[in-house]
Amino acid sequence: MLYLLGSLCYIDDKRSLEESLCFFDAAIDKDSDHQWAILSRAYCLHDLERWTDAATAYDKVNAACFMGRIVWRYELLLEQRAYCTFRSGSTESALAQFESMLNRWLANPQLAFGLMGLYMAKVATGEFRNPLSTRYAELLENDD
Repeated sequence: MLYLLGSLCYIDDKRSLEESLCFFDAAIDKDSDHQWAILSRAYCLHDLERWTDAATAYDKVNAACFMGRIVWRYELLLEQRAYCTFRSGSTESALAQFESMLNRWLANPQLAFGLMGLYMAKVATGEFRNPLSTRYAELLENDD
């Protein structure tokens, strides 16, 4: 119930992200393994631009819970975590995370299905242009 209330607040423009965050925190307090609440908490922190907190929150999500038909959620999480890491000032770590994603996506392009990286595009055409742009362009060429 707490997760649902947090989700409703999250999508309601009249409610604050802080209110959503409180509900997600309460849901996690009640069930420390509630993966949707853990993921949603990370989304809130990301949207609040609490970069370090968001990156740490993304690290707490259990990948095994987001496999199969919803693997795209985990791929998106990895990209969001890398961006939060970058925005928090850990550029070397962020670059390594983005490079790892690009390598995985080039080897298995269906992992990037529907994503094609909003954050990947930002850094591959911006701050990380030199190390990422060529492989990112290759990925875009292979996108069906």
